[in-house]
Amino acid sequence: MPTLLFYHKPVALNREAHKNLKVRSVPSFAYAAAINSVPLTVNEFAAAARQLPILFVPDPRKQPTPIALLGLQRDQNLFIEADGRWTGNYIPAFIRRYPFVLIDTDKPNDFTVGIDAAYPGFNTEVGEPMFGEDGSEGPGLKRAIEFLNAYRIDAGRTQDFVAQVQRLDLLIPRALNVQHQDGSKYNLEGFFVVDEQRLGKLDEKEAGALLRSGHLALIYMHLLSLHNLADLSSRLESRTAEKKSA
Repeated sequence: MPTLLFYHKPVALNREAHKNLKVRSVPSFAYAAAINSVPLTVNEFAAAARQLPILFVPDPRKQPTPIALLGLQRDQNLFIEADGRWTGNYIPAFIRRYPFVLIDTDKPNDFTVGIDAAYPGFNTEVGEPMFGEDGSEGPGLKRAIEFLNAYRIDAGRTQDFVAQVQRLDLLIPRALNVQHQDGSKYNLEGFFVVDEQRLGKLDEKEAGALLRSGHLALIYMHLLSLHNLADLSSRLESRTAEKKSA
């Protein structure tokens, strides 16, 4: 899964080039309306699992990564309305960090703060300054950097979790098949889930290691979240009915 899904013009933040940059809040999630899934970190599992299905998909390196499924069609986020409102209970951090992002540099494990220059809230007239007159980071930028750094740390914990799940060979392919009352069907492939039978066959040593690491709890959050597919199906059915009646 691409890491800059809805960033149309990502650029590194520069103290000179962006010294007069200001950012105003744009109360709309329209930028993510055409995204049906986003990466999810393990510290989000508890909150996300209450409403969002948590699945695994291969990343660009063919390694599984957990995602929150937001829609059953390729270019549709069922939690964002036409006016840009988010109607779900939890907004994934991947979406909340926008329009800021960490961009890889030429050095290993080195990042710089970037922005989506296409974000409509950026300007030089109205909003919170990104930098002070002396070139120091403004309060808003400091908050964004703290959020990005926390997200990066959580991403590292997520990699550790996935590595253990892979080592134990717990993931199996899963296709999602949804059929509505009007007969319409939606088939999504390319997902992986933890296999409960393989999980149940782990010996005491491996099961104990999963428990002590906290990864067993994460696995059960993932498994419980799969029941949220019914909610996604209902959201799609309601949205389809609204379009037909419009």
